Formats: sequence, structure tokens, C-alpha cells
Amino acid sequence: DLTVAGTGGSVSAGGTYPSGTQVTVTATANAGYTFSGFTGGGCGASSPCVFNLTADTTVTANFTANPYYINSYADPAPGGNVTPGPGFQTFGATVAYTQTTNAGYVFTGWSGLCSGTGACNVVVPVGGGSVVANYTAIPNYTLTTVAGTGGTVSAGGTYQSGTQVTVTATANAGYTFSGFTGGPCGGTNPCVFNLTANTTVTANFTPNNYYLNTYADPAPGGTVTPGAGFHPYGSTVDRKSTRLNSSHVALSRMP
Repeated sequence: DLTVAGTGGSVSAGGTYPSGTQVTVTATANAGYTFSGFTGGGCGASSPCVFNLTADTTVTANFTANPYYINSYADPAPGGNVTPGPGFQTFGATVAYTQTTNAGYVFTGWSGLCSGTGACNVVVPVGGGSVVANYTAIPNYTLTTVAGTGGTVSAGGTYQSGTQVTVTATANAGYTFSGFTGGPCGGTNPCVFNLTANTTVTANFTPNNYYLNTYADPAPGGTVTPGAGFHPYGSTVDRKSTRLNSSHVALSRMP
């Protein structure tokens, strides 16, 4: 009897033959494999193997899985890293690829021999291929802050999209913060929001009203117009006196 065997290919000529019969054993590799030689029956590295069968014989055809090049890379290159890097991998082996995202980018998914955004486990195919980790740069946006008359405002600058920013208004003496305009800000101070576009925020301030007490001293001596009352901080108020022997004006804060 002639028994033939092999993994990664096929082998011919097994069977029962009369003693002395010349037999031919031929090995054929499957896709992804290379014939690497016979063992048994006096056969060696050459296929076919031709010999005279004089005893029960087992001939094994051996095959070796081919290496194929897998090109693994990040696109664009600054976006991240892929492990393992580009190189040869054995046909039929399962290779796990992982990616690391760099700051300023977001991972958008695999392409080539993998797809989606989850695990990338590649069974190495005939001819190899590519494993690509794809990234998109996170855009930067500018926050412009403007202070109206009567105070200051913080937090202008350039930030990555989605960054949480805080805009704080501070009123000067004699003024009160009256609200923001622009962006998602309103009357709340500070204003905290996620920056997703170029945005201008203006802090508005209102001058406080203060009591200006005007009077004649002594009262019978004359009159002052306009009379005592509230006026905005920083405003100019003209006072006139009639038959004024002595006059006095005083500015005081509201209680």
C-alpha cells in the first residue's frame, strides 16, 4: 500500500500496487502555501517523486504557509498610530491591529482589511493588503470677547471644537453688569458653554444711578434747578441758581 498525506495542499497516487510498481507522487500546494518537500518513501524536496514500491509506504507532502505583506498605517500620519506596524504576516494567521489617537484628532474608523470603529482582527489573505486607521483633525475656533463701556471681560482665545469655555464679566466702580450678547450667553455671569464655531460675546454694563442732593443754603436765599434727584454715574448735570447767596451740591450713593 502507498499512503499519502499533507496539509496545505493535495497529493496524488495513494493506493494498492503490485510489488515493484513504479509510482509517481505529485504534490500540489493550495493558494497561500508553498510545497516544502516530501518525507517518507525515499522522497525529498522534488515533486513529483518517482520510485518503485516494494513495501507498504507512507509519503507525506509538506507545505508552508506563505508570508504576505500587510501595510498598516494612519491616515493622515499625524492622526495616530497603528500596532503592529507594516510587515510580513503568515497566511491564515489572525493578527489583531490596534490604533492610538493623537491629541487634536478623532478616530473615524478602519479601512482596507478592516472596517468600522471596533476591533480589527485580520485573517491574513493571499496577497496581503492594507490596514488603515483613519482620522479627522478637530477644528479650532476663535472666541472673541468684547467689553462694553463700564467693565472688563475674560476668556478670549482660540480653542479646539467642543472645548468648554468660561466668559466672566467684571463691572467697574459705578457700573452694573447688565448681560451678555452673542453666542449662547444671556444674563448669567459667568457664561459657560462649549465652543463649536467662531463666536463673539459682548459684556454689557449699565451706569448706576446716584442721588444728587441740590439745595440753597439758606433756603430763602435762592433756588437751584433741577432739584435734587437720581442721575446716572458719570453723567454731566448742569445746575443753575437764582438769587443764589450760597449754594451747595452733594453726590451720594443709593442706600
